[in-house]
Amino acid sequence: MTQANHLQVEIGPWGHGGGSVADTLRPSGAAEHDPLSPGSQDRRLVDFFARYLERNGKPEGPSTLTFGTLGTNTWQAVTSWPPADVRVQRWYLGSVAGLTPEAGLAETVRHRVDVATTTGATNRWLAIDLGRAPAYPDRKHADDTLLTFTSGPLPADVHVLGFPIVTMRLATSGSDGAVYVYLEDVDPGGGVAYLTEGCLRFLHRRTTGPAEPMRLGVPRTFARSDALRVVPGRPMGLAVQLLPISAVVPAGHRIRVALAGHDASCFTSYGPAEETFTLELGSDSHLDLPARYG
Repeated sequence: MTQANHLQVEIGPWGHGGGSVADTLRPSGAAEHDPLSPGSQDRRLVDFFARYLERNGKPEGPSTLTFGTLGTNTWQAVTSWPPADVRVQRWYLGSVAGLTPEAGLAETVRHRVDVATTTGATNRWLAIDLGRAPAYPDRKHADDTLLTFTSGPLPADVHVLGFPIVTMRLATSGSDGAVYVYLEDVDPGGGVAYLTEGCLRFLHRRTTGPAEPMRLGVPRTFARSDALRVVPGRPMGLAVQLLPISAVVPAGHRIRVALAGHDASCFTSYGPAEETFTLELGSDSHLDLPARYG
């Protein structure tokens, strides 16, 4: 979107370095003939170096972005971003209906932060040190200590494509802290699969422009001069950008947003002991989900 030079980009569901399959919707991994497999990646690397170094080839055709989609064993190539058939649907966080396309009552919900909550020893941040792909066991029980909002069964497949963004009005009992936001797929049997996540330390909440779910997410500098003070009990406007993803949530499954105040697996806790969140529900707290809707 921002570079004028010729680009050929591939993004797949791999562990860091591309040597392992990290598709959380296909826990059995990929077969050797699968274009997502490490062997297939190696063959494409050899082809790249042979074409441009050995044969001194030149780029041909338009710039392309080729991406793999979680849960489907498929690739797609596009020549511009965002794709024309992607749109953003807003899902509101509510206490009764969970996650709905219509805003619910303007009310508040309180949540006691569990400092022991964790995404496990093989999450995306730690797996590289173990020389393996990230792995997230069924998060059904992990979600018991989080603040969750779950949609009804989807009437058709939803192909999430871009930067999901969760916006909220939230107050904390401390003078610092952070929020962790997870996007999950809940199957008809109640199993919960991790899709993607985002986190934001409260003092970094200042933005430099509007959120863009179908482009590059939430613009912010993280500069020390842009830090904003956190006042205990005072609601803050937070826009949390989740890591970009391409994933299909099948018809009959449900979409879940789960909120935490800590991830004990590998992050520092910035909040006080016995920290409490107060979240304002209704029109001020919602998920903007870029996707192809069936």
